[in-house]
Amino acid sequence: MKILTSKIDNSINVISNSLDGEYIESRYVYREGSDHAILYLSSQTGCDKSCKYCWLTQTGQVNYRDCSIEEILMQVDSLWDRLPLDKISTIHFNFMARGEVLSNGIILKNFGDLISGFRERCKNVNKECKVLLSTILPKGIMEKDVLMDITKILANPEVHLYYSLYGDDDFRKKWMGKAESLKNALSILHVWYMMYSERVVLHWAFIDSENTNKDEFYKLAILVKQYLCGVRINIVRFNPFDDKYKEPSEDVIQDLFDSWNFVNYNACNKIVSRVGEDVYASCGMFFAP
Repeated sequence: MKILTSKIDNSINVISNSLDGEYIESRYVYREGSDHAILYLSSQTGCDKSCKYCWLTQTGQVNYRDCSIEEILMQVDSLWDRLPLDKISTIHFNFMARGEVLSNGIILKNFGDLISGFRERCKNVNKECKVLLSTILPKGIMEKDVLMDITKILANPEVHLYYSLYGDDDFRKKWMGKAESLKNALSILHVWYMMYSERVVLHWAFIDSENTNKDEFYKLAILVKQYLCGVRINIVRFNPFDDKYKEPSEDVIQDLFDSWNFVNYNACNKIVSRVGEDVYASCGMFFAP
């Protein structure tokens, strides 16, 4: 087990490898003054979804297995003592570390056992529980059995779905080749949004000159509004693996964020600050041996 402690902020990354060449990352993040702390959990030991912005893809960590319920709860327990219980009211269990959570069949079929483990731990320390599932909605998600499993999971009031949209179909073919088409994704998100509007959220990262054209962004914002009127959006940070691509300037990010709000405003929309990049805790970053 390797424990990386940030020199920038409160972030911690616990890296375990039960088998040679197989890694699980579990991260703790707390922003000072916040009412919640976050545990970022791995659903798989790697990922084969080939998202170009993801460091797992860039470092060739594409072979994987699904994490078991026991392994996920062990990730939680490995970080539990780090939680600033005197400062927070809620604990977030975020599936935003390794893997595509909705491709883990163990989680889909045994989510009741998993959330019971989260609830029990929160109850023992008198804290609220929140579970965040981050997904690209991978190809194959439209199968009836899979959709029903996800719909049942979303029926739990603690569960929030965070969808990585990022761009139109041309962008997604280049950067997210194994994601479901935008039309299919928005269609099923519309159904879930009608059922659980406060618990469906968009994630969006900007990559300079790739998805930052303002006119194209406006068109996409208008399209999204037709399916998800008033949906909340978090602008997350792009962390380039090398010098080939970069994040746009803060002014460009703010301008695009303002453009989104003009089209599809939600009072909770926000630009998320970068955390713990020195321990691979920021969006899309992962440890490589």
